[in-house]
Amino acid sequence: MLLQGIPILFLLYTSNQIHYILISGILGSDTAVVYPAFLAAIADDKTVNQRAESIGVSDYVGVRAVLLVAFYPILTDAYGIDITIIRISFYCLFSHNNSIKDE
Repeated sequence: MLLQGIPILFLLYTSNQIHYILISGILGSDTAVVYPAFLAAIADDKTVNQRAESIGVSDYVGVRAVLLVAFYPILTDAYGIDITIIRISFYCLFSHNNSIKDE
């Protein structure tokens, strides 16, 4: 999430379309690198029967993020786009996936 939070924070300092394109490319490449590594780590650590459950728990974290993002338009209307971008960036920087625990 650190690799996602920093480019989102850089959105505050962009001034032209080239910057937006570069930041979007960084965000896309971060996702392309992190998610397959995450799935490989799950496959190495869990048995076949536990994999779906483990990925489902981590997807719950993603669902929680989506629900939080649903309220960002309200936050944007109340405080402005800069505060919303900072909040999204901080959520990415400081979120930890503590929901997957060894059993």
